[in-house]
Amino acid sequence: MPVLSFPCAIHRLGNGPRTTSCRTWIKGHDLRTLALAATKQLGATHSQCEYALVSPETSTKKAFLEIAHADGDVLVGPMAAPLPTPTMLENGPFTLEALVNVLGFAELDDGALIPPGNEHPRQHIVIVTYAPLCERYPFPPVRQEGETDAQYQRRYDAAERMRIERTSQQGIHLVRYDVPPEEWTAQDLEALMVVAYQLLPTSEPRWRESGAITQGKFVNPYNGRVTLAYCLQVGRGDYVAHLRLPLFPMLALAEWLTYRHCDINLRHPVMRLELIARGWRSIDRLTVRQAPTQASGIETPCLTAR
Repeated sequence: MPVLSFPCAIHRLGNGPRTTSCRTWIKGHDLRTLALAATKQLGATHSQCEYALVSPETSTKKAFLEIAHADGDVLVGPMAAPLPTPTMLENGPFTLEALVNVLGFAELDDGALIPPGNEHPRQHIVIVTYAPLCERYPFPPVRQEGETDAQYQRRYDAAERMRIERTSQQGIHLVRYDVPPEEWTAQDLEALMVVAYQLLPTSEPRWRESGAITQGKFVNPYNGRVTLAYCLQVGRGDYVAHLRLPLFPMLALAEWLTYRHCDINLRHPVMRLELIARGWRSIDRLTVRQAPTQASGIETPCLTAR
């Protein structure tokens, strides 16, 4: 499951004219879980808050998730997506469910496609995460021996600024692809990889090869049920785009393997290979039965399935 991490600036209103401010970091795997994690920082419930997406005056390509409550407010971000639309700016703020609906994420939060039909194009969520192979900019930095509080604070502030800049390239994107998943071919699989790749930061170095289909756990935000699903991943530099697949693209992969060079890691347990090599006729994880061999009279382990 892809995990997003963003800075969360908290402003609490006191009894007097003064306000208190602090910053922490929150994690979530979609917009709803990020919003709920930020709401928790105010000690409130989502029904007591209002939600909106706002862009800073300096850039229209970044956005903050703004959460307003009677006792204060929270800003999450910056992030690359989703971005506010003119309609949202006119009609907001929203409840959490209304914001998710306006953005078009409600139908897709459980991984399902929008119902087919001329009026309902097929759409998918692509999540771009910051996932460095090696931590060149560790945060928080490790305190050095003999370092004063002022020296450490300067290094901490610099590392946090770098972290905020790197995580600001993350985002939750809604993309359209009209071909039904059950009809996907190798060409469609490549087209989806292109769509995901275009959402990655262009300032990052290119890999010589990129693309993987992995299996991961996904949480339904409505009932908390965890399911296993396949995910198409495309990487560039320190960022990975994750597109959850509505089904396993069997036909597309079969055509892909026919015409393209690839390596397949079957991840088959070596212990099982050794057992079969010693004469185990079949594999069953639950029962083991000994069966004598007619030729030698030596008992050979045998597994049977029920």
